[in-house]
Amino acid sequence: MAQMTAHRPRDLETRRERLRSTLPVLVAVALLVAVAVGGMLALHGLLDTGVWLLSDM
Repeated sequence: MAQMTAHRPRDLETRRERLRSTLPVLVAVALLVAVAVGGMLALHGLLDTGVWLLSDM
């Protein structure tokens, strides 16, 4: 006997679960990249200020 299955709700549920697991990872990676870029810019500014102070002496 052939069994009828509803593929639509299961596919939607799978997509929702995948989105629930993927979205936090993407947000975490984006925040990590933002912190790294911010740290690099801050370090660049700090080193630039240090070189400026040392060259003034």
